[in-house]
Amino acid sequence: MKRSVIFCLFFFISISYFPIINPIPFKPKIEKSPSAQAKEGKKEKKEESSTFILTFDTLETIGEETYKAAGNVRYESKTMILTADTLIYDKNNNSIHAEGNVSVNFQDFTISGDALDYNTRDETGTVYNARGTQKDGDYTVIANRIKKIGEDWYEVEDGIFTSCNSSLPPWSLKISRGKFHLNNYAFLNNPRFKVRDIPIVYSPYIIWPIKEDRSTGLLLPSIGSSNTKGFTLGTAFYYAPKDYFDTTFYYDYYKKAGNGFGNEFRYALTEKDYGYFSGYYIKDKLTDKNRWFLTFQAKQDFSKWESLVDIHLISDADFFRDYNRDYAESTKGNFDSTIFLTRPVIGGNLNLYLERSLEYYDVNTRLIESALPKVEFRLPSTKLAPQIFTSLETSFTRIYKQFYGNGDTNYSRLDFHPYFEYPLRTPPSIDIIPSIELRGTYYSKEFENGRIETDSIFRRLLIGKLDIKGPRFFKKFKGGTKHILEPFVEAKWESYKNDDGYPLFDDVDVLDKRGDRITYGIRNRFYSRDGNLSVEANVYQEKNFDNYISFADSDKSKYSPLVFEFKYWPKKLFSIDFKLSYHPLTHRLEDRMLSVAFSTPKKEQFFRISYYYSNDPSIKENFFKAKYEELLLAASLRLFGGKTTIEPHIERDLVENSFRNSSLIFWCHGSCYNIGFEGGRREIGSFSETSFRILISLKQVGNVVDLFGGSQSFR
Repeated sequence: MKRSVIFCLFFFISISYFPIINPIPFKPKIEKSPSAQAKEGKKEKKEESSTFILTFDTLETIGEETYKAAGNVRYESKTMILTADTLIYDKNNNSIHAEGNVSVNFQDFTISGDALDYNTRDETGTVYNARGTQKDGDYTVIANRIKKIGEDWYEVEDGIFTSCNSSLPPWSLKISRGKFHLNNYAFLNNPRFKVRDIPIVYSPYIIWPIKEDRSTGLLLPSIGSSNTKGFTLGTAFYYAPKDYFDTTFYYDYYKKAGNGFGNEFRYALTEKDYGYFSGYYIKDKLTDKNRWFLTFQAKQDFSKWESLVDIHLISDADFFRDYNRDYAESTKGNFDSTIFLTRPVIGGNLNLYLERSLEYYDVNTRLIESALPKVEFRLPSTKLAPQIFTSLETSFTRIYKQFYGNGDTNYSRLDFHPYFEYPLRTPPSIDIIPSIELRGTYYSKEFENGRIETDSIFRRLLIGKLDIKGPRFFKKFKGGTKHILEPFVEAKWESYKNDDGYPLFDDVDVLDKRGDRITYGIRNRFYSRDGNLSVEANVYQEKNFDNYISFADSDKSKYSPLVFEFKYWPKKLFSIDFKLSYHPLTHRLEDRMLSVAFSTPKKEQFFRISYYYSNDPSIKENFFKAKYEELLLAASLRLFGGKTTIEPHIERDLVENSFRNSSLIFWCHGSCYNIGFEGGRREIGSFSETSFRILISLKQVGNVVDLFGGSQSFR
């Protein structure tokens, strides 16, 4: 939920440059009609009454229609509950004066103090030497006097405003005067932002949101610097007029790169209809180019159709690297866009796609592939006869390709792909399932010698499979644990393995090409007494009948490495994965992997460390790296009773003795604030970057400090 603070004059007004957020929809609020609100208002007025309940230990009459109650005094009306040591009630003047341990609860706001003067007719009054707290503890007001000046309106002079509850708050705003409209805004004059007793920042006026809903306004600043873009200042304006949509406008100033502009827009018409837009543009002085990105994601349900939109467009391959600190996004090289429509038809689904794929091979080389359109029908596994099951995939696609600097091409494709499965009747300890796939694919043009020819081509393909599991052997132990030993064999045969002449676009065009083969092995599974899988150990190997699949120097073999896998879950949220690969020619363990991980039930904390080693004896070192060895560490840990969060991420190349990508995030959590630090270094080919970021976040406010910096270089 976004909140904002509106500053008069030219106080800092910004947020970090274009955060890319996950478009998770917020639930729309059902607004009441004006007529319903009017009816409720009339009903409340009818219920207004001057009746109250007063309890006490002693009572004395001190004047005409004037009474003094003492000892455990409690005054309760429909708008307030008051407790005090003594109370004087003047019926003629409609006044209350209370002293000693005064506490008055105005439903959403509770004020305590030394004394109270209150008018029961106007429902206004003053609490002296007062401390007021919002019902959920979201903010606190401390002042010599807190005045109730109207329904849900309060006024203070020479006071303190904070979201902390301690007597000496870690942060606060010292104000000369302020008005508070509960569940709306606070209007503060001359606020001085203080850390403990030290003044830090002054502003003549602030409008501060004190409501649960999102708040329209200017967001707080991010300030940074780098050796490439120079000094950076980011600003943003957040606009939330309705519960079902909001938008944020961004402006970023880069001293060397220029001015950047961005926008985010979210909407949620219903729980099933929602969307998200994000875009950014900058006229980059460093490259003298227009640079931008655009993302649009949406889901919409119609009467019979359901639609999904997922569009990602970008100006160049290096945009995210230069203008996004997210490491995962910075290394991204492919950008896919899809518009998808589907509806149920005769037991299956009719699907319509509009697809565009952009892939960068390097900065100046890219491939754009589009399907405009792709019409597809899918029938899930359906019982055709007592023991025969079938499924179907068929599609028509109009395909366009643009290879940067190499011309364009387009063609049509029609594909028909039925699948038949015939599980044999066998004893319970063994499963034997033969299956057949048929595939016929028509291409309007043929691909030959790197060029698209005008002749059409038709591909026919028959694939046969045989899966055998078992016979299974069971062993049940006294403690309730169970062991299952299961041999297995998986065989595959293809009638055609040559893809020459066939254009390649997606998995419809991909032939296995690995040859006819058989995979065999043994699975071991151990189940705990509660029925959960706790240990799995597998051994398997492949034999290829057409191709050599293992190489070492001049030797070659049609047998794959022998693989051993071991997985262990001693606890539900803890796991150990171990894998070894024994090469049939070198007779050595050429591949090995070990991973240890745990997490808490809601994933608030996790720890994962992984080790990988691979040595491919078929690779010549003068062309490619044959040996890889790396150590990966990722964690998010809460320490010292949850007051500290540490999130390290390390990728260590043990062959080169270098860190490819390393970062550390550190958070200190206070009762009403968070202080964070993030530092890291990454390497992408010849590009390297070092960066840091400092964040200070306040309860009910969000980020009030966002400082970042770093340097970039090319080797």
